[in-house]
Amino acid sequence: MTTLFSDDYSVPLNAFEEYMLLDDRPGYPMTMPTTLVFRGRVDFELLRQAFDETIASEPFYRSIVRKERGQWSWIPAETKPTLQNCTEEGPTLYGESGVETVFFLDLRRQAGVLCEYRETPDGFAIRLQVHHAVCDGLATMRFVGNWFGRYGELIGDTDGISSCFPDPQRLLEREDFQIVLPHPLSRWTIAKSFFREASHWFLRRPSRLRPLPEGILNEKKSETDSGTPNTPRLFWTKLSEDFFVAHRAVAKHQKVSANTLFLGGYFRTLARWLELSGPISPKRWIRVLMPTNLRKSCHSDMPAANMLGYAFFDRRIADCRDRESLFTGIQNDVELVKNWSMGSMFLSGVNACRNLPGGLSLATSQRFCHSTSVFSNIGCPCRTLLQRRFHRAGTIRVGDAELLQLIGGPPVRPNTPLTGGMLLQGQMWTVAIISDLSRMSAADTLLFRDLLIEQFNETTRQAGE
Repeated sequence: MTTLFSDDYSVPLNAFEEYMLLDDRPGYPMTMPTTLVFRGRVDFELLRQAFDETIASEPFYRSIVRKERGQWSWIPAETKPTLQNCTEEGPTLYGESGVETVFFLDLRRQAGVLCEYRETPDGFAIRLQVHHAVCDGLATMRFVGNWFGRYGELIGDTDGISSCFPDPQRLLEREDFQIVLPHPLSRWTIAKSFFREASHWFLRRPSRLRPLPEGILNEKKSETDSGTPNTPRLFWTKLSEDFFVAHRAVAKHQKVSANTLFLGGYFRTLARWLELSGPISPKRWIRVLMPTNLRKSCHSDMPAANMLGYAFFDRRIADCRDRESLFTGIQNDVELVKNWSMGSMFLSGVNACRNLPGGLSLATSQRFCHSTSVFSNIGCPCRTLLQRRFHRAGTIRVGDAELLQLIGGPPVRPNTPLTGGMLLQGQMWTVAIISDLSRMSAADTLLFRDLLIEQFNETTRQAGE
């Protein structure tokens, strides 16, 4: 049996991890950026010690990949990641909006984790970037919680978050999702459902996002910086606490989830963008991929890994014009995905591609547009990702420092040049847009962000009337 405590382990990549590896390239890094902004100070050396000890409990965080006998495997990296102290002046992390660079992490040469510490006038910021083959966003937040918990133990803080290092051996069970259906179905019924969804995936060709005509973008060009043109960037903006209160009230009044309101607004923004970018048939399809969590309570001690699927939502451009009908349909689909673990069908499809010679390579080629965009609503990490280990009325504290803001989003891929994410900290939502600047300029991205926020505000205002 493979022992992940040893220094010479070799663990085969599963189909999803290999999919993320093959989809990775310098222009489209499969890297998930996360930035945490704190007010207050910490002991950097102890924070780094806590980071190193937490990394030691996470095998994939300290691994590279190597092809052995025709199969990709995780093996120990010669150099383990550590917390880097960046003393040079960095980007402004306070304020209502900002921009972050997404880095390419080559898993064949280095561990898929980059973590930087940078002091700010009133505190510090941590930039954590993790390769998607290593783990998903939920696992990243759990790692952060264990890291901060270990720091609290080192400084003798017994009131803060406690660390709970996972059992590395559980990684061998990372594909055992323990899926339980609401009621039994025959294999024939499951097979029909799989092939029906597969036919929708292949027969409905999603529209590709295109840059807007030059005249529409003139007023946005003054807001963009020079940057590196072919490096994906994350553009984030905080929404007000008033928006949080109004948005929650509307979701409760309409008896839908906050995620449904966000996803509906995202569809309407994509439809508007496609219509602004040039003549297009209202019958064209918009497809949004949404990560779905497949964890259960029995996975609480699972180390950082990918335990998610993807659900895809298809709507025609014309379907996005009727707000009420759109939101009702999305709510029904969201419930279906949640109750029947529909995201696992995506993993079945990835496994099927892997079993075909060259199937995964073809799926990750630059020829296909798998979706118009990706949208991820992580929600509140304080509540869902740190296992409800609060300190002082739900705020996350690291020693004497308090978490003020969390920023992050899903990566882009070829022909899906823009992705969106929502994160909640306290009573403030943050909108994050990651774009491929070789396809969608910074001006395009800023305008899309503004249109999306305008749509969110319009949904909240009109639905509440």
